[in-house]
Amino acid sequence: MVKCRCKWRLKRYKARKAGYPAVMANTNIQGMLRGKAHAVKGAADSSACPGAVYEVKPFKGSLGTGYLVITDNTDAAVDEFRHKTLTKAAGRAGAGGGR
Repeated sequence: MVKCRCKWRLKRYKARKAGYPAVMANTNIQGMLRGKAHAVKGAADSSACPGAVYEVKPFKGSLGTGYLVITDNTDAAVDEFRHKTLTKAAGRAGAGGGR
């Protein structure tokens, strides 16, 4: 068995919850998030099957406002289920996720 003896111990990290909503309310940050959401939507639309429609929907969370890219009809939902179109589009658009 290996024993590890650390000289330094990390103190418990506490996030400042008051600062996060202030950063998320910034118009530059919101513009960046909106742009990434529309980039994911564009990547999903370009590789989806015909008839599949995706939508960018803003939502208000407890800590800030964000954007969701969702399927707008059943063709898009089936395409997402079979081919993971939104997941792959998020990776191509640089918004995290993806395979």
